[in-house]
Amino acid sequence: RFVTCIGRIDRNKGQLTAIEGMKNLLKEDKTLRLVLIGSSLPGLESGYLSELKNSVFKNGIEDKVIFIESQKNIFPYLELTDIFLHCSFEEAHGLVILEAMSKGVPVVATNVGGIPEIIEEGVSGLLYEAGNGSMLGDKVEVLLQDEVLRKRLGEAGQEFSAENYSIENTIVAVEEVYKKILPTD
Repeated sequence: RFVTCIGRIDRNKGQLTAIEGMKNLLKEDKTLRLVLIGSSLPGLESGYLSELKNSVFKNGIEDKVIFIESQKNIFPYLELTDIFLHCSFEEAHGLVILEAMSKGVPVVATNVGGIPEIIEEGVSGLLYEAGNGSMLGDKVEVLLQDEVLRKRLGEAGQEFSAENYSIENTIVAVEEVYKKILPTD
């Protein structure tokens, strides 16, 4: 089983919270893996990746955490994902959350910025306080233990994503805006 977190390797993206929150679950469940996908921006946060790897080693979960560099196409990874984590300390919108939701992957995300506008707690995903690894771990554990809830949240997220963010609906919405602002003769 794969719990995946995708984002630039950056302190603000909260990957350390994912490691801290998941460490006990990873030790207890032989089939569970944490997948961290992302890279640092050149010249920035290069020490943060080392900090993440040191935490993994210190916690004895080096065989349970997989680091993958940034990918242009994340959808093949999302198709293998059982639970998606979004751990940012601040986030305006969270496109990667919508990408996970579009694939029917249940999401556990921080309750910051615009994320609560995308995820309704217990309806289309689960929310936790940014930086609270214990709360993150509890939310993931609930989903790991409850297949019905995982499926329900995944389906609700997929429906929300399709209804509100599909390319077709976006085109219609943009056309409506143009109709309102452009003069008609």
